Amino acid sequence: MFNAHELLRSLTQNTNTEKDPSKVWIYTLPSWLFENKHHYNDPFETIDEIYADFGYPEKVSTLIRYIPTTEGSATSEDQLVHNWADFLSSYEQKLRNTV
Repeated sequence: MFNAHELLRSLTQNTNTEKDPSKVWIYTLPSWLFENKHHYNDPFETIDEIYADFGYPEKVSTLIRYIPTTEGSATSEDQLVHNWADFLSSYEQKLRNTV
């Protein structure tokens, strides 16, 4: 679905991402984790850690289980997986547009 290796290779040649490499990593880490989530008992715990490590970026908040939806309800795991796929797809597109 998401080819993080190919995208990372193409992005390393872009001077815009060299100024702020976190733009690449905030996509690459969740992308790799998505591809390998079956190796984790709780991949959302790792997403929580990524969220904290990058200073709680709002663009990642839809992947965090303890953050309520805009309607104020808790988020199901199925919804989180859907949000995760949407995040990766839209962020990949934004990064490709900078290359």
